[in-house]
Amino acid sequence: VLLRPGFSVGRGESCHLQLTDLGASRVHASFTPVGHHWLLKDNASKNGTLLNGKSIDSAVLKSGDRIQIGQTVLVYEER
Repeated sequence: VLLRPGFSVGRGESCHLQLTDLGASRVHASFTPVGHHWLLKDNASKNGTLLNGKSIDSAVLKSGDRIQIGQTVLVYEER
C-alpha cells in the first residue's frame, strides 16, 4: 500500500486501509508526511497502537517497523 497525506487505517468505511479486526477503532491511526519521513499517529483509539511492541501516541517511522493495530500487524517499508 502506498501512503499519501492523511492516509487512515481502521474499521470505518472512510479509511484508506479498512480492517476487519475488531481490536481496531473506526479511524484507528493516520499517517502524515514529515520531511522525507512518515509520522504514524494513534487517533485516541480504544486499544492503542503498538510500534515494534511498544505503545505510541505518535512516532516517525523507519523501514522495517512493525505496526500493530488490534491483532493486525503491518510492516512499514520505504521505497
